[in-house]
Amino acid sequence: MTTDVAELVGALVAIDSVNPKLVPGGAGESAIADFVASWSRAAGLEVEVLDQTPGRPSLLARARGNGRAPACCCVGRLLTELQRLDAALADHVHPLLGRGSVHASTIQGGTELSTYPARCVLGLERRTLPGETAAAVERELAELLDRCRTADPELLVEQRTLLVREPFEIAADHPFVQEVRAAAEAATGTTPEVDGGSYWTDAAFIAATGAPTVLYGPTGDGAHAPEEWVSLRATELAVRTLVHVAQRVCG
Repeated sequence: MTTDVAELVGALVAIDSVNPKLVPGGAGESAIADFVASWSRAAGLEVEVLDQTPGRPSLLARARGNGRAPACCCVGRLLTELQRLDAALADHVHPLLGRGSVHASTIQGGTELSTYPARCVLGLERRTLPGETAAAVERELAELLDRCRTADPELLVEQRTLLVREPFEIAADHPFVQEVRAAAEAATGTTPEVDGGSYWTDAAFIAATGAPTVLYGPTGDGAHAPEEWVSLRATELAVRTLVHVAQRVCG
């Protein structure tokens, strides 16, 4: 069976396929349909002959795709698994920080409106609790992706960790915590409550060196917002507290 374009065109032109409705006695399309069907099957195509009009068949040659959905559609399964993981994280609650969480932050894919996306990148944030490690989180996500691959064997997916910040915690009854609370009471007249925050700060770096660490500062609002402020009076009291702590701890 010829694969050269010129030879193929020549073979097709040589076959009598004159429309009998236009030229009385025309051969019609049966012979050329048989030729095209044989050529298509030899090329690995799936052939279907549509012969609604006797002697005048039409031919459908199909090269089936791999059945994969566009990359961005496949992310739907990942998002469902992430929702299930986030729901499971609610079972573990920290007394000060509450629960850990995971959420999809960004989805990027595709190059233009008229093209199905071949690749999709899902960015997510996993907020951890004290005791959870980067290795444990990566195993958690690897298991999630394995479940997605099992459900869709043709799914091609991989994970990559971009940034890790270990959680930070100091015991509420730690001597340094008590020193700061006592200094704050001396400066303000009230003892501050011990609380936790779901955000991350450089305090974790300091604590990682082995130095006792707490977060303490003036009252305010609008962190990282266009209008971020602190009370001047609270700032003065915070300075007194920190000086008192430094004098007691550092001598």
